[in-house]
Amino acid sequence: MMTPLPVPRGAAAPLGEARRAWLTAVLALGAGLAILGIVYSAEIAAAIGVWIASTAFNHCFLVLPMAAYLLYARRDAVLQSTPHPAPPIAAAALPLVLCWFLAERAGIMEARQLLAIGIVQVLVMATLGAPTWRVLAAPALYLFLLVPTGEFLVPWLQHFTVSFIGAGLTLLEVPHFIDGVTIEIPEGRFLVAEACAGLRFLIASVAFGAFYACLMYRSPQRRLLFIALSLVVPVVANGLRALGIVYLGHLLGSAPAAAVDHVLYGWLFFAIVTALLILAGLPFRQSPAPVLPALSAARPARATQASATVVAVVAVALLASLPRLAADSLAQGAAQIAGAAPISLPLPAGCAVVKPAAGDLLQPVTSPELTRAYRCGDARLVLRLLVFPRHVGAGPVFAALRGAAIVPGWDEIASGTTPPWRLSDLAGQEAGQERFATVAAALWIDGRPSAAGVASRLRQAVASLRRGAVSPVVAILATDATGTRQRAHAQIERFLGAVNGLSGIIPAALAREPAPGPLPR
Repeated sequence: MMTPLPVPRGAAAPLGEARRAWLTAVLALGAGLAILGIVYSAEIAAAIGVWIASTAFNHCFLVLPMAAYLLYARRDAVLQSTPHPAPPIAAAALPLVLCWFLAERAGIMEARQLLAIGIVQVLVMATLGAPTWRVLAAPALYLFLLVPTGEFLVPWLQHFTVSFIGAGLTLLEVPHFIDGVTIEIPEGRFLVAEACAGLRFLIASVAFGAFYACLMYRSPQRRLLFIALSLVVPVVANGLRALGIVYLGHLLGSAPAAAVDHVLYGWLFFAIVTALLILAGLPFRQSPAPVLPALSAARPARATQASATVVAVVAVALLASLPRLAADSLAQGAAQIAGAAPISLPLPAGCAVVKPAAGDLLQPVTSPELTRAYRCGDARLVLRLLVFPRHVGAGPVFAALRGAAIVPGWDEIASGTTPPWRLSDLAGQEAGQERFATVAAALWIDGRPSAAGVASRLRQAVASLRRGAVSPVVAILATDATGTRQRAHAQIERFLGAVNGLSGIIPAALAREPAPGPLPR
């Protein structure tokens, strides 16, 4: 007589129970994702805007379909598992939302977007349970590629490409001279611009490499190795491509002829390199892991499980919403503060105050400002101070710097002034003469001169939450000069030297409480 084997305790839930558990979990997870979509709508809109505007991130539109395919490829393992909500995991969202709040105050959108994706991971894990999340780890983690990040690598990539070209030309015995990102050979001059740095190839390669590794390999080591190759190979390949263009210009005797359609050739070269990378990875592919019956802890009652699912979703949603509400409240309070402390704008010796003209480079903006135009000899300069509410986040302050055509990689620093002023040039032609529109900018955070970096953003983030903080100020000085670039810079430096970079004017004025009402001119 055969006796049936006992069902081990902790065996997978019956099919009907598993389906009901999945239905509850999917509905709750969908509601939680919808709430997070509303809370982080600004992050989503900013990401989509970058996807549309930047060719380096156009591929991000494919990330969601690719993540969906990774989920489909794991459908058997997913259906074999049973959701087991774990509300305590929701507490992992607390440090993430606190970091998000700091990033919001610092105006760092990429950090906000990355942290929002991290909170989505916590929501999935708390709703479905850690074992089920591990089954979904590949498509879930792939969502981080929705964040358009990596532009900070452009200067490094430009430097690497220039160094690679220089080393290659030395080996090929081609005479050359390198000045910054410009390479000059006897046949002409080449510029390694931002578009030629290879960022678009690098980011697209990482997105494809991660997708390929998740499909072809089970071993974490093999996946990480292939993703690492997807990082290194496009950087080296872009260096080879750039070296080939310069060397081709040497062979053809014409730099412009070699550079024609180099972007198109770059994409063809990238396609070939990607194909070779795929072929190199094929011999090491692994078959999918067999789907085994899932073993888990004893299942709670249906009502208890549904309650735990709701608690997990509500906990993550609340933790995500409270910092968002606090940030909106601070932004609204800062917007209601009008006016600025009276600041006596300087009048250097040999200069006269003139009426601002419609054609001046610095036009009025909506931020609280003080603007004055000067005539110093044959030079016309316009000085603008943007005085922001003391509780404003760092985002609007640094947006003002970008709006003044001050971009990362300022190539000049005015000497002899405190604080140092960064210079940016906009060259052009007018009536057959070359004109240089030079813009200089300086930044004060919490009453102290500051550089335009992450540290200053974090300082303003902290200052915006502190009582007695001092209003941040962006000072912008512009001049339009006919002649040489050096002459335009000399005019800026002469003016700043005469007023000592405004170092003794702004901190003293900002120590007083801003007065409401119209701003002095």
